[in-house]
Amino acid sequence: MKTGPVQNRTKVSTETGAVQFRGLPDERTDPRIFSLDPETDRWEIQTSEDERFAKYRDALRSYKHTSGTKLAEGLGVNKSTVSRALEQMKADGVMTAEEISICYNTAKNLNKTDDELAADLGAGEESEDF
Repeated sequence: MKTGPVQNRTKVSTETGAVQFRGLPDERTDPRIFSLDPETDRWEIQTSEDERFAKYRDALRSYKHTSGTKLAEGLGVNKSTVSRALEQMKADGVMTAEEISICYNTAKNLNKTDDELAADLGAGEESEDF
């Protein structure tokens, strides 16, 4: 029996992600959704931008990291991975360069010692203890 082309084709999708990975996790281990488009017979590969950049955005907004190097150390990834992710975040409009700078500067201010804060305020001279 010979049949003609299927008229009611539906989109088929599957999601992948690394459960165990020998090495430092980065965007290569993030979940992806592979879908076969019935109209074009081509595979589409989707990553969730929120998922992909969430760890970088959340780490920046924790105000614990004062630089890209410190951010990379905190996340356990290479500095170049952080640099690429931040550039992509800026390009995709996830965060602006100004927002990233504000996060770093806020972290620097929060991590200052009492002496550094006093010097910033110009109170490095004698002061009365209350």
